Amino acid sequence: MTGFQEAPDLSGILEALLPTRFLDLPAPEEEVEAALREELARRGSSALVAKGKCVMRKDNRE
Repeated sequence: MTGFQEAPDLSGILEALLPTRFLDLPAPEEEVEAALREELARRGSSALVAKGKCVMRKDNRE
């Protein structure tokens, strides 16, 4: 996404198609790196979804 536009929640579709892991942001850098390494080490396809508020938005909307 380029920023500020509404984004559809496609997590249900991902979960139906692939093993899906969610990461709530903000998160410690070590946690993000560990999640990425674990998913990259997995055989086959998977999805890692980072969820959090955009730090650029002034109205604190997600």
